Amino acid sequence: MKDIRGMVIDHTQAMADEMAGLIKSQVKSGTTPPPNAPSTISRKGHEKTLVDTGETSDSILAKVIISPATDEIVGEIGLPPGKVTEKWLYNEYGVPYSDSLDPVPGQRIPTRAAWRKTFDKNVEAVTAKHSAALLDDIVKNFRRVKITDRRLR
Repeated sequence: MKDIRGMVIDHTQAMADEMAGLIKSQVKSGTTPPPNAPSTISRKGHEKTLVDTGETSDSILAKVIISPATDEIVGEIGLPPGKVTEKWLYNEYGVPYSDSLDPVPGQRIPTRAAWRKTFDKNVEAVTAKHSAALLDDIVKNFRRVKITDRRLR
């Protein structure tokens, strides 16, 4: 039998995994607007937005963080530090003309908020689903406490 803390950790991880999976699916679909510029399509050889090598979407991580100070349990979705994260941020928030990574001078990368929009669209349903599953696990794994009327003297 698991304790409640263990169940909370398991369900928090499951929730983070599901959200990360939804974000990966959105990115891999290649349908996040706006469409790629003709120069980008020519360079990549296809029209799918946010899809190039797959390195970015494959790098999305989901984990549980437990605060040593407060014992708070938090699910986290993120990317490892480095070029992959930098590239993702350029796409998620866009970049002005002068900071563009695109090899065509004078171009900018438009905002393609796949991460934020997917998270915002799904967070309530995913949270409700996993909260209900956690409650079900608690009910299944713990015996009912017999309450008696014992008066203290």
